[in-house]
Amino acid sequence: MGKRSVEEGLAEPPAGPSQDERTWAMVAVLSPLVGYVIPIPFVNIIAPLVIYFMKRDESAFVAFHALQTVYFSIAVFLAVVISIVLLIVCVGLFLLIAIPIASIVYLAVIAVKAYQGEWAEFWLVGEWARRSVER
Repeated sequence: MGKRSVEEGLAEPPAGPSQDERTWAMVAVLSPLVGYVIPIPFVNIIAPLVIYFMKRDESAFVAFHALQTVYFSIAVFLAVVISIVLLIVCVGLFLLIAIPIASIVYLAVIAVKAYQGEWAEFWLVGEWARRSVER
């Protein structure tokens, strides 16, 4: 037997993230973009990590988006390092141009989804972040 409807007064509708949580999640996802403007080493990892530690006990939604942004930033860093190595065979030049552009677009898409209240997962690292937050 399923839950009764909200109209019957016996079940609460599932609450989505608050406006504040959605805003913090969006800021966490967009924070690595600061590294494209201000050349501070590893700011793309530090900024979402700070948000994660600030909000992890308050909001699983914000913690999830911040942590997966940290994982994504690490993956992008590793991809750039690999691209630099691949410069020897000339493929790396294309990757060094494509990776930052793709990263910016991908961060923007996930940030919009986070602001809309979705638990949008990054490819490859989203599930890992979700499991880390659910513990």
